[in-house]
Amino acid sequence: MDTKLKKLRGIGILLIAAVILLPSIFTVLFYPAFYDEAEAINDTEESVTALSADSLLKLYKGSYVLYKEMRDLTDNKQYVPSELFFDEEMAETAGASYEDIKYIREGINSVIYSWDQDFGECRGQFDYAVFNSNGSQTLSNSDSNVSLSEFISNKTADIKNGKYALVLMLQFNAAGGLTVNEYGSGDESQNYDTDLYSIHADNRLASSAGINNEYVYSVKAPKNITIVYAIPSKSNLFSTVYISYPTAIKTEEYEFWTIGILALITVSAILLPFIKKLEIGEFKFSRMPAELAIIVIILIAAILSSGMTGVIERTCSGEYSEMAKGFIGGKFSAIIVNIFNVGFWALLFMGWYAAVSSLRNIFVCGPWQYIKKHSWIYRIFPFCKRKFLQLYNYIASFDFKDKSNKAVLIAVLINLAVVSFICFFWVAGILIAIPYSVVVFILLRKYMDDIKDKYKKMLDATGQMANGNLDVSIEDDLGPFNSYKTEIKRVQYGFKKAVEKEVKSRNMRTELITNVSHDLKTPLTAIITYIGLLKDENITEDERRSYIDTLDKKSMRLKALIDDLFEISKADSGNVSLNIASIDLANLIRQVYFEIKEKSDEAGLEIKLNLPEKAILPLDSQKTYRIFENLFINCIKYSLNGTRVYVDMTERDDSVYVEIKNIAAAELNGVRANDLTERFVRGDMSRNTDGSGLGLAIAKSFTELQNGHLEINIDGDLFKVSLTFKKQGNINQQ
Repeated sequence: MDTKLKKLRGIGILLIAAVILLPSIFTVLFYPAFYDEAEAINDTEESVTALSADSLLKLYKGSYVLYKEMRDLTDNKQYVPSELFFDEEMAETAGASYEDIKYIREGINSVIYSWDQDFGECRGQFDYAVFNSNGSQTLSNSDSNVSLSEFISNKTADIKNGKYALVLMLQFNAAGGLTVNEYGSGDESQNYDTDLYSIHADNRLASSAGINNEYVYSVKAPKNITIVYAIPSKSNLFSTVYISYPTAIKTEEYEFWTIGILALITVSAILLPFIKKLEIGEFKFSRMPAELAIIVIILIAAILSSGMTGVIERTCSGEYSEMAKGFIGGKFSAIIVNIFNVGFWALLFMGWYAAVSSLRNIFVCGPWQYIKKHSWIYRIFPFCKRKFLQLYNYIASFDFKDKSNKAVLIAVLINLAVVSFICFFWVAGILIAIPYSVVVFILLRKYMDDIKDKYKKMLDATGQMANGNLDVSIEDDLGPFNSYKTEIKRVQYGFKKAVEKEVKSRNMRTELITNVSHDLKTPLTAIITYIGLLKDENITEDERRSYIDTLDKKSMRLKALIDDLFEISKADSGNVSLNIASIDLANLIRQVYFEIKEKSDEAGLEIKLNLPEKAILPLDSQKTYRIFENLFINCIKYSLNGTRVYVDMTERDDSVYVEIKNIAAAELNGVRANDLTERFVRGDMSRNTDGSGLGLAIAKSFTELQNGHLEINIDGDLFKVSLTFKKQGNINQQ
């Protein structure tokens, strides 16, 4: 079975070889036929006279010169060219400044004067006549001063009798549009009208004057004028052009033969792999990349179209055989040349077969799968896309305001300009490139040393900061590191703030320990004292009850102090559970007021509530109650007797604002408002009151746990607490 498969595969390979070799052999055998037919086509060469592009351009320039001369004559005025060919109002409408208009005016005048000189060099070599919009002849250098109609009727006769070889009629309408008629050009390949239309469409006057695109439409062409140029055959404006028709191996028979062979190979490359038994569809050459296959097809088509014609001619003429005689002798030289020809054709046909066989997979696996499997572009596309995005992001993020970036960009542009300048000198440019490279090296070396010095200064400053010197300053210019100088100052400021905060925290810890010791020791000392008094058996019953009552008060005060301490510690650590629900804050404040009203009356305080009917907020009712209870108790403890406490609530778009104001009994000049919310800090510095100094701290912590804000302000003896609660928003539920 394996032997049979091998035989079938061998047959398939022989078929491919036959498809490639047989056409190659027959093509070489047909060389003489191709060559004989080509020899029948004699070399021909035809000379024609035609206007050169430079001469045609001079005639077009002359139309502007003659238009000015006509206007000077008819208007009896010596015009400046810009007065005729520049519309200043249109330029001003397009945004031209005074300097722009001056530049355009000078440019047009300079160009027209230059065109006048160019036209003057050739205007004696032909006859011309200029007619205005009415058909009246205004200018002419012709001996026969005839009208336009007579000139048109006679010009054909003048061409036939040999007086003129070419007549060009240029008509400019009222809008400056150009119409060209030509007579007697002779050669159909000469399209003077097309060339003139192209020159006119380019607005040659504007481009020659270097006028910007936005103002180009303000440059005007001649108007309402017809110019006839009658050019004699002996005019120097004409130049001789030789059109040759060389010997052509590329005859119809050759083209038919090569196209037929390529078609045969194409059909074979597509159909043979469908014979699965032959197993010739999976050769490596049939899996070449799509781009390579297309390049091979285009290259072979180009070679067969032109390149092989010379090979056929030199082979048939014996030129290659003569060359081969110098290596292998004359006897076998012709045979060897023919073998090489067969091999070369076989190589071309094999390349065509391989390329078509590869492209055949488009129909086998579908276009998309073919591109994925056989395309270079698809394989390198992700890489190119990634690099393109990196380049795009780099360019998009390039900061042109940064001084270092500006310096690099300027240096690159200067280098580009210098290198471009050097390129104009070709080999001699090396004499400029060597000293330029030396100068660039010196400048780069100097720049690098300067950067190193500035970097060292920055490094020294950071080293001093690391050693604890936070007052170090950098006064020198750090060049590209100037932005880091600002960052170093910010780091210094941050370090100083951190140190101040740490010192403050250390002092507060010391003060906290002192305050806790004092506030815990006071009731504890009293308890110990009264317990000692109770041990005395000689005290009366009334004294005993008095001592027990005092012990009860002191122990409850100690318990409350410890409870507050635990509560503020839990709040600061965030270890507090919140039960968020919609509560009426206005009603809750009223409830707190009624609970402490008796105490406020005893303190001689009058509490004024200015609350809305309702204020529904998402809050923890227990923690919120504690906030306002502490604030009211703080007012009762520290307010001046006989004064009023004001409680105001204001509803805003997204929050509720509560303000509590009272007059302090003790002077508050020595107290900072922010310090009053710290633990164990009281407005009464003498600590004569029975407060713990934790009430405001607890109120602030519970407020912030519910995403609220508590702020204290002191104005003389006026003590004001401001609270803000959001109507909606995330609550820190622990």
